[in-house]
Amino acid sequence: TQHAARSTQHAARSTQHALSRIAAPFGVVIALAGDLQAAFTQHQCYPSALIVPIDVGASEFDTKWWTEDQYGHNQEYKWPLLVNSNVSAVAWNYLNFYSEPSFDRLSVQHYSGTQNLSGSLGSGGTNFLVPMFVPPTNRPRFFNVGWRSDSTILGSSPSLPRFSSVFITCLPAPNPTESHTPITVNDRWDGILMASGDVIYTSVTQPANTRMYLTLDALAGTPANLDFDLYASTTNPLPDDANHQWRDWLSNTTNDLTTAGAALDLGATVGPRTVYIGVRSWRGAGHFLLRANVAKTAYAVTPLNVCHPGVSNIQSHPNWPSAKNAIAGALTRLSAATHGNIYHTNVIMRYVAGTGGDDFCSGAVPCDWCMTSTAFPDYCGAQEWNGRVRIPNISCMNSEPFEYNDPRGLSLVFAHEELHRLFVLPDEYKDGFGSWCGHSIMNGPFNYTYRLCKPIDHCYDPAPGLIPPAEMDCSGNSSGWSRIAGLYATQFVTLPNLYSYSAQPWKRSYDNLYARNLHSFSYQ
Repeated sequence: TQHAARSTQHAARSTQHALSRIAAPFGVVIALAGDLQAAFTQHQCYPSALIVPIDVGASEFDTKWWTEDQYGHNQEYKWPLLVNSNVSAVAWNYLNFYSEPSFDRLSVQHYSGTQNLSGSLGSGGTNFLVPMFVPPTNRPRFFNVGWRSDSTILGSSPSLPRFSSVFITCLPAPNPTESHTPITVNDRWDGILMASGDVIYTSVTQPANTRMYLTLDALAGTPANLDFDLYASTTNPLPDDANHQWRDWLSNTTNDLTTAGAALDLGATVGPRTVYIGVRSWRGAGHFLLRANVAKTAYAVTPLNVCHPGVSNIQSHPNWPSAKNAIAGALTRLSAATHGNIYHTNVIMRYVAGTGGDDFCSGAVPCDWCMTSTAFPDYCGAQEWNGRVRIPNISCMNSEPFEYNDPRGLSLVFAHEELHRLFVLPDEYKDGFGSWCGHSIMNGPFNYTYRLCKPIDHCYDPAPGLIPPAEMDCSGNSSGWSRIAGLYATQFVTLPNLYSYSAQPWKRSYDNLYARNLHSFSYQ
């Protein structure tokens, strides 16, 4: 169920859609009273080619944590990028490309093989590459793109090798709009929408006894008010405005990517079910990331109790919007760090008279997080202890060490502490010794990282001159994912392969405002 506060935007958007259908572009059938509207029609760019902004490559992975303009070691991941079946060929354009020749490379797998880019290429582009075909129709549907860096030398110049745009040509005779191969849960799937009105359809199987929510992140595009919509149905293979069970079609209100995407909570299911998905451009052309995030209802779909001693009616406090963003943002980061497997469905804000007993609200039950009372020293701090997390008092604004005027940064701190609470994961830094897993969310606060270490990269990247202290466990089985896989795997729908290079990148989870808004808040 969408939040009531969004209903006004929904109504306004409904009017926009109705007016647009007076001259329905790209073959969309006008919905008349009593009629069922046809599915959206995928865009056909023939005879004119299109240039579409994208962001594919090293910018989606860990950088060297002490310098954000240089890619990091030990990265390797490949994922699909969908196009509609009217696309005949794509040329891929890159900027500022410098990598270790032959070893660190950006790749595109296509119909005829794999194109690898490596070395000091500067800026340029590939030849036209044909998408791979999918039976039984044998129409082009997708590429596989990938980034790999090994454990040694980096590029000759600081660089984040990536594709920044694509040049697309289409077939002379358009294909009918149809669904792609199904996507898989808790995996990354990308796509390109070529113009306003373009659509990509796919589907996913929601496993039994799970809760699923879909996130659609806009990664690049034009114009500034780029706007993608998300539709889902369990009955209609090609959902649209007239035939759907869920949709998020709120307008882009910020002229940036935070409100260009969408998110949908599809709820829980007892038995497995097929969910049909439509991703449509309401405005503009660009690149999206689609995920079907699935958590087991028996373990990982729980409310989060946040106690706030001495502050009644916290929702009326002037700092509450920033605090709410920090809490909701932490929960999207938590979901990203656990590959979609942990999903706090509801945040229950619990007023506690007095101080709560101590700075962890030990006298309050239930209480997972404690918004520490100002009666205690360091009430603007954050820490996990004995299964509880203390977070800054609502009054902490422009204060040290943590303050609500930076909800983006504070959300990382909260997610870090919650991973301590849920999985007893250790810190991966030590005062005086620096960081030995600089790319991990279990490193120190405000390092703007988002995932957990794996055996291949645990303790690998301390800053120059820093050596992990002797008492620190740098064995592979002490990495974050190894600990979770060994002790908590029954709580997870899927776990990443421990022996491949990279945990799956999902760097932009905080930036999707609608994903943050899926976490509902209640007040007691």
